[in-house]
Amino acid sequence: MSHFLHVCGLIVSVNTLPDPVLSSYYQQYYQCELKTADPVQQQASSDITQIPAYFPVPRKLWPVFSFDQIHYETYQNMKNQGIKPGLIIPENFMKPSIYFQIKQEVSEGAIPILDLSSIEPKRFRGLATLATSAGLRPMAAYIQDGWNPNLKTLPAGLYIVQANPGQLPLPARLIQSGQQQFYTAYPQTAFNGTGIILNPEVPLAESEIAYPELGISWTFLNTRFDSQLNRVHTNPLGYILLSAGIVILPLHLVLSTHYPNLLSFWGTSTSWASVFVIVILMLILLITMLWRRFKKS
Repeated sequence: MSHFLHVCGLIVSVNTLPDPVLSSYYQQYYQCELKTADPVQQQASSDITQIPAYFPVPRKLWPVFSFDQIHYETYQNMKNQGIKPGLIIPENFMKPSIYFQIKQEVSEGAIPILDLSSIEPKRFRGLATLATSAGLRPMAAYIQDGWNPNLKTLPAGLYIVQANPGQLPLPARLIQSGQQQFYTAYPQTAFNGTGIILNPEVPLAESEIAYPELGISWTFLNTRFDSQLNRVHTNPLGYILLSAGIVILPLHLVLSTHYPNLLSFWGTSTSWASVFVIVILMLILLITMLWRRFKKS
């Protein structure tokens, strides 16, 4: 069922009415109170992509690309201009055909963004830790399904929320909510305001490009990880877990080719705890062997 909203005089059609949190963002960033409109006005309704143009401010956009775009001309041109685009890392990033290409792009300046669209929050933590071990340390998370108020429960960091047909998007501004930052993302076409342009069809002008404050946090096995621009911050246990991830990595690459259905296991706390115990036991065994050899000598 379609609903019609007055957005400061602009009428838009949406499938669901906005929640109180989203409504408060429109009040705060657009100084706009959302009201329902009469269905008889539907002929005057506009597409959601027209909302940013209705609140014109200079463009401050960051280009972000999906993995399937890395060989396209627009992506390559931006790289050649010295622009550091965001690169969405898919859930199956440990497939060798994907991993080595993404690793190469990241080494050349692309900024990794982990796709949170179809991943349960608990599994996201394990995959974020594994991605960090694999040299693909995420600096943000991407949500394809659009805004929902549950995003407010996520840990501190940068979240890119896609604008989709039939949904009221986030305002095209930097949405600061506690320790979270939300950016709206429109596909292909540049728009007025601050946000993300997904898979742009043409390169952006240098004056239109602005990088967000990158970084994201997560907690895994009661250990906090803070992925910031220069490095990941954690405690000694966190660094041991990252080392355990390096142990997992070769096996993960093999399994992704021959037994892809087993990959979901490695995103769970149980698998990481198992690997952690194995690593500790191997260290104990190694220390014991060295100690016995030392005593004999």
